[in-house]
Amino acid sequence: MSDVTFTRQPNCPELYYAQCNGGKGSDAQQVAYLLPAGTQAPASFDLAASWSGNPYSIGCYFFLNTPIASGQETAFANSAWIYLGMPGRQGARFAWISNPNDQVDPFDGPFIIVQSAAGGGFQTGRVSQFDFRNITLIIGPQCAVSVSGTSFQITPPASAPNTIYLQAEWGQSSLNIIDPVGITIPCCPPASGCLQFSADLQKSTDLAAMDVGPRTFYLNDQGWLKDSPKADPFWLTSIRYQVFQEIAGTLPLYANLDPLDHLNVDRTYFGLFPPSGSSPAPQLTNYTTNLGQGIQLTPQAGARLVFQQNPVTSVSSNEDAYYLAPYGSFSVGLTGVSAGASLSLLCGISGVEYLSVTAGSIISFVSGQPAFADGFQPGAAMPEAETSLTDLNGLVTTSWVFAPSVNYYAQPDESVLHNSGQGGLKGFLQYLPVIAGTLPQSPPATTPPAFPMLPYYNTGQSLADLNTYNELELQLFSPTRRQNIFEITGGVTASTGGSGQTTGWGVTPQGLAASVGAGIWSQLILAQDIQGTQLSFNQVKDLPNYPLLSALTVNQLFLVISDPASVSSFLSQASVTLKGTASGAAGENWVLNLSPEATGPESGKLLWSEYNTILVFKFFDRSLKDLAQDTGAWSQGTSFNSDPQATSNLLGKIIQDETDPSFVTAVNNKDWNGIIVLNVAIETIPRDLAGLMAGIDVSQFYCHHLGINVTPATIQGSAPSLQTTSMFGLVHYQAPHPMQNNGFDYQFQVQSLQALFQNSTITQFSSTIQLQINTLFGEACAGPDHNIINLTGVLQDQGYAYQTVGDSLFTMKSRVLDTVDLARGQFVTLDPGGAGKPTLSSFLFWGSMAFQSLQAAGANFDVFSFGTSSQSGGLSFSGLSIDMSSDNPGDADFAFDANHISFDMATTQSRPDSLFNHFPLTLTGLTQSATGSAPASQGFMSVTNALGQSDLSGLWFSLNFDLNLGSLGALASEAGFVASLILAWAPNPANYSVFIGLRLPGSNGGTQRDIGLEGVLTLNFQNIQLSYQDVTGVGPSYVLTLYNIALKLLSVSFPPGGQINVYIFGNPGSSGASLGWYAGYVKSGSTSSTKKAAALGAGE
Repeated sequence: MSDVTFTRQPNCPELYYAQCNGGKGSDAQQVAYLLPAGTQAPASFDLAASWSGNPYSIGCYFFLNTPIASGQETAFANSAWIYLGMPGRQGARFAWISNPNDQVDPFDGPFIIVQSAAGGGFQTGRVSQFDFRNITLIIGPQCAVSVSGTSFQITPPASAPNTIYLQAEWGQSSLNIIDPVGITIPCCPPASGCLQFSADLQKSTDLAAMDVGPRTFYLNDQGWLKDSPKADPFWLTSIRYQVFQEIAGTLPLYANLDPLDHLNVDRTYFGLFPPSGSSPAPQLTNYTTNLGQGIQLTPQAGARLVFQQNPVTSVSSNEDAYYLAPYGSFSVGLTGVSAGASLSLLCGISGVEYLSVTAGSIISFVSGQPAFADGFQPGAAMPEAETSLTDLNGLVTTSWVFAPSVNYYAQPDESVLHNSGQGGLKGFLQYLPVIAGTLPQSPPATTPPAFPMLPYYNTGQSLADLNTYNELELQLFSPTRRQNIFEITGGVTASTGGSGQTTGWGVTPQGLAASVGAGIWSQLILAQDIQGTQLSFNQVKDLPNYPLLSALTVNQLFLVISDPASVSSFLSQASVTLKGTASGAAGENWVLNLSPEATGPESGKLLWSEYNTILVFKFFDRSLKDLAQDTGAWSQGTSFNSDPQATSNLLGKIIQDETDPSFVTAVNNKDWNGIIVLNVAIETIPRDLAGLMAGIDVSQFYCHHLGINVTPATIQGSAPSLQTTSMFGLVHYQAPHPMQNNGFDYQFQVQSLQALFQNSTITQFSSTIQLQINTLFGEACAGPDHNIINLTGVLQDQGYAYQTVGDSLFTMKSRVLDTVDLARGQFVTLDPGGAGKPTLSSFLFWGSMAFQSLQAAGANFDVFSFGTSSQSGGLSFSGLSIDMSSDNPGDADFAFDANHISFDMATTQSRPDSLFNHFPLTLTGLTQSATGSAPASQGFMSVTNALGQSDLSGLWFSLNFDLNLGSLGALASEAGFVASLILAWAPNPANYSVFIGLRLPGSNGGTQRDIGLEGVLTLNFQNIQLSYQDVTGVGPSYVLTLYNIALKLLSVSFPPGGQINVYIFGNPGSSGASLGWYAGYVKSGSTSSTKKAAALGAGE
């Protein structure tokens, strides 16, 4: 019995199913044998008996891609008889049916007509055509048909060997390449019903005609309606990558074609490995080493070319062509290189991204991988959308590569690591290979099965073609390959398993120095600041979720990091110091905090999260502006950003700032390469500016960008030698809203602050701060701009300075003060605080204060003197301050301080009829009372006056004067007899609260009106009065009267039995520079009027 047995089906006596190996082993139900209706035949028979020599050797062999459903046997037979009875099909002995259970439509499929041959046997009766879309297998007439074991054999006539041939390019090319042995049709699995033949492809012409090589597809702009939804159909364009060099010579093929299952790689393919098992010849490919040597690939068992769809639109169609992509394993070789020799197989277009293989290493092609470059636009400066690889729901696929048990090396082209290895030219660094991962024996089930790796030795024929290949590699294949390899390897290298044994220092041409080990960099120096502190990544390796080493070692590097957790293991305690002044002395600098672990002292949130910090490495030949929008070009974008698209949108907003010319260049110039950190936390500001923090919203106060122009480094001995890195940056703070008067006495806000840094040093500084003043001298006031004063900050040689921009005149809501004119002011930080101490600052003012001209009983009594009728002058002062302390940013406590005020009498103006203008007074200062104090406690005796005396015990202020009374001669211990006069007032919007006090030398003050003379003598008086008189024809006069003066020795008074009053007055007709006085005596009991005494000199 033959190895193929046909067995009758009970439900249809004319239908037989094939079984192989006598029913034991593989079932062959997809092969059916159908006799004409009513034909009698045994219950079973073998293949040879079914073919010839018997009355029942007249049936048709049906090859089915799915078994006939149970119970549908008769229905199938009826449809099949109709199919075989159609014109042109009579005599068909072989037919291929795609769905034997479809009873709605008539069967359709290829067939072969067989007839008896003139010399005996059988032959094909007419042309049979097997279409594989753009590739067709033609079997001409008069080809001998016979049974051979478990298969049928179709052999062309010796006189016409090209009767069996291939057509390509939709019939435009005829390829007479099929072996004269002809075609085999097996009846047993795994190739039952397939057409098998051998062919020798002419590489110079037939590879292109058969469309051999991977393809990449992208949108054809000519057929895309910009306003149409993306789901609508659109035209496709694709480019081919030539795997095998299309040169003279042949490529042997061993075809196995299933007319019913074109895309099944197990049943339809052009094999490259001989079925006999003999060794195939190596084929020169367009893969190369990093030295430009062409790689040879030798097919291994199972290596083949398989069909992949080549559509012209985004909608699948049976009219679409196929192309052939490599599949299976190949060994790597190089002409003239023996087995085991090391080779560097390029993965793309970069010489520093390669697989380290040996002659004989295996690489495998995996078909069915995504081939549509979504968002890609050839020649566009920037893709309109994110670029990514998809398969358009399985429509467009291609072959990728997997290489078992080899090391993968990758570095950025713009940042290739070098070191001072042995054997190089003196003074030159040598290339330092860096392993980025070791591929396992087979990819884990949870990872991508392969990665894109395309041949580039012989690609496009025009510059436009070359640019397209280049753009696709940089935008899509390089980052996708890196991502897939990372997922496959998990970041592990074979030599260390990730332990990272240090092999030495390597340096990029741009200055990034790295202490390199296998699978780990113990340190990667990003910058060195003005203090010699290095900003570094430490212990750089690929963690399970954060593949930093892989991200850094790509040939075109654009790494965006916004997730602080993704980098916290590598970048901790990171800070950068920038010069705040030209000298950069301690306390004058700006310190930025880049640590992803740092938290805000107030919010407790990670500063990276609070400020949306983004760290960007840009070593790419596209502009940062373009790359910011193309997340498909980001290295490991999904690993270092929780939401890459949201980060992209934020990047797009941040980089719009054009304040810093260096930043504009970094953003827009594709040739700029370096590192930029966006939205960086500010750790310390110069001590001169520390007080500003009391008026800053810290949630909005950060460095807009810190740019690092990578500085070249050299290797000195075994360590890197780095110069100070040139950095640029911008602090650009704007208050969330303009200051609004909140009704409090004082309020402080930094309205704006801008600091520009170049070459790690501040070059420009501008700022505006605002102080709200609703109270002066304890009383409400009204000034310009809603009582808000603006001060502008500038950078000077000696540091930072803030000054007012104009005069601010405040009208006092007071019964004593009229106006306070703050003509000039400045802001200073007194103590930057820290270590539990508050920050202390002060607003210092220069200006003038004008008092009201007070009246008593309708008469003038202008004791406060200073001011003019025009409000343009008064008592000129300096040193008036509003002090501010702050324990936390945004919080401030204020204190009005007039105790350190001083006066400029040269510019002071007093009214003509005032006390100061008619009394010999010298203004010595101003007193602001301490809490709970009163003038009497400071030794001042109450002076009766027409205004009345108020009890001042809370907050009060006083103008302090010296009154020189001359000399008391030998009676006094002091040579000069100088009294102190104060004019005090307390805040009282309803009425004035005034106190005039006098303190004489040697007096006890308060209610005790005694002056000690020579120890045992006491000068006593009972009352003091200040009065005003308008002397007719002369002018106003102010008189200070001391009543009932007596000289006491023990209990004896002089003069006895009388009263002496002393009158002190200024010259009523001129300024108060001179003093006059006289005494009057009244004897006790006298009824006469007071007698005027002669004027006496002091001591007389």
